[in-house]
Amino acid sequence: MSGGLGIRGFRFFFAAVLALAAGLVGCAYHLARPGENLPPNIKTIAIPVLRNDTSEAGLEALLSDQLRRRFAESGWLKLVDVEDADVVLVGVIKKFKTTPISFSTGDFAVEYRASISVSIRLVDRRGNTIWQDPDIVKMREYRADPNIFSSEQNKSGAIRWLAQEVSRDVHDRIFDGFY
Repeated sequence: MSGGLGIRGFRFFFAAVLALAAGLVGCAYHLARPGENLPPNIKTIAIPVLRNDTSEAGLEALLSDQLRRRFAESGWLKLVDVEDADVVLVGVIKKFKTTPISFSTGDFAVEYRASISVSIRLVDRRGNTIWQDPDIVKMREYRADPNIFSSEQNKSGAIRWLAQEVSRDVHDRIFDGFY
């Protein structure tokens, strides 16, 4: 055997370097506990139906249901009625629109972009705002179809996706540091 580390020595050295690197990285990073940015007395949340200031019927029910589902699934706060809640999530759907973004050679829209703008506030029992974002905006493209029923299905799918994204964003921002 010549004077080198050899295979076993190299493996040991490599493993030691990896462990040291992982330890150094671990010192600068930690996983936050869910809701550690919320006051410790907050245990329950109410999510009443959002106000819909758009002409798109049913958005308020869909988005409110998605928000409730997201919070209930995480289990980090108990979902309760407004009168029993430590905090209430209130919001307004400010804008919803669909815009054609691509066209056929016959100048017919073949793809649309659906966009939604929502204002959300988390308020305590005294009405103090704990967190807010006055302009959450999400967009989703969907295909138009000569069959109006298929086109409406595609639009409905885009709206469901938007509601899921808004609810994910609101939930995660409340529990991951209010960014």
